[in-house]
Amino acid sequence: MRVFLISSEPYGFPEAPLLGVFQKDLKEALLGEGHDVCMLSPAGRSLKKLGAIVSGGRSGHLEGVMRNRAVNFFPRVRFIEESSFVSEGLRQFDAAVRAFGRPDIVHAHNAVYAGFLAKTIALKHGLPFVLTEHSSWILKKVYRGNFKRRIDKVYAAADAVVAVSEHLRCVMRDDYGVSDCKVIANILPTVFSALPSGGCRDHTTFINVGSLDDNKNQSELVKAFARILPDYPEARLVLVGDGPARNSLGSLVRTLRLEAAVSFRGRVTRLVETFGVVVIEALASGLPVIATPCGGPEAIIEPGINGLFAQGTGSEDIYQAMLKFMRVRDTFDRKAIADNARRQYSPKEV
Repeated sequence: MRVFLISSEPYGFPEAPLLGVFQKDLKEALLGEGHDVCMLSPAGRSLKKLGAIVSGGRSGHLEGVMRNRAVNFFPRVRFIEESSFVSEGLRQFDAAVRAFGRPDIVHAHNAVYAGFLAKTIALKHGLPFVLTEHSSWILKKVYRGNFKRRIDKVYAAADAVVAVSEHLRCVMRDDYGVSDCKVIANILPTVFSALPSGGCRDHTTFINVGSLDDNKNQSELVKAFARILPDYPEARLVLVGDGPARNSLGSLVRTLRLEAAVSFRGRVTRLVETFGVVVIEALASGLPVIATPCGGPEAIIEPGINGLFAQGTGSEDIYQAMLKFMRVRDTFDRKAIADNARRQYSPKEV
């Protein structure tokens, strides 16, 4: 089968290597199953990254990928952004058909704006299209009025709609009227299939991976960890990632005198959360996960089996969950945790 994937984000550019990682994993999985795959990436590159784009020179060619190399100079003017996306996407589609042949199906990632383009292609060329939604903007319910009604029509026009978590599916059902929506998890990157599952150590290190911003709630985690440390002085906290809250988190660590126990590792090659890919990456490494109730992990974590849940998102809730983990940390079967995650979220399974 020949599949054309549509990325809602600029794909595979060096100034933003994390964008499009879900699509990248799906592309590689489909290729591994013997399908022909072409990626369309009509979104303009970020104006915020203009300096890095200019200094980085011309980005290299990616096999089986059509990209928009221009900068999006109107990121907050929705009708211009949408029009540019769809226009560029139609151009890429025609070029891809000439290079690879007519697709059997189009698979859009997110309604805005990949779904808008897929709907246009489907009507123009008589092709079926699938829409997978994993945009946090849908969860945040920011779309209103006529624009939201147009998103409703995109979902209604799709031959199949997929959500990457049960929580997202419920939001799409209740707020967008999507009555028939499948839940299909994101793919666990293949690199995790060969990692050792590890065992317990003499000390415990808590690792948090994600963008450092208020939405990720790391300040409450740091406050909770500060309460753990007096009883478990060997414990450590590692924050992986970067973002606008980096300086304020550093100040908080210094204020609480945690410099010896808390470290910042900065950004790594992949930080991927509508679904919770970081969660399954940890599980596939044999690591139990402590999660707050935030939508995605509820369908992944089995309390006492592969992790624990905090009752809420405040520092007291997180502290109680961390404290409980310290008491039961040796009871988790880390090999079983890794085996189950690798089986459930493998590319072939998804």
